[in-house]
Amino acid sequence: MAPGYEEPLMQLVSLAVADKKLDVALAKLEGALQVNPQSLPAFMLSGVIYERRGAVSKAKEVYEKVLALNPRFVPAANNLAFLLVANQGDKERSLQLAPTAKEAAPNEPHVTP
Repeated sequence: MAPGYEEPLMQLVSLAVADKKLDVALAKLEGALQVNPQSLPAFMLSGVIYERRGAVSKAKEVYEKVLALNPRFVPAANNLAFLLVANQGDKERSLQLAPTAKEAAPNEPHVTP
């Protein structure tokens, strides 16, 4: 009824993830991104799913897209910083991202430079 309304679609994605139907979740997220190509929640959940599947390079690519849309988006900065360090990536870039995430969310325990 309202194709631009993301909330119901994101709930379906969450159900698919809970059922471990990651391919279904990614397909729904791709649909959400066609409707709204700047949807930070859709990009972030895609990145998390790619991480879960072990597709590190794809997850990094998605987090970079999020940061291109919003350079101070804490979850993407934090996740990308972690992936870069954990996978012998660009440590200098990671060191740039981690303090940005900590500055933007100083009281979040999972955000640590």
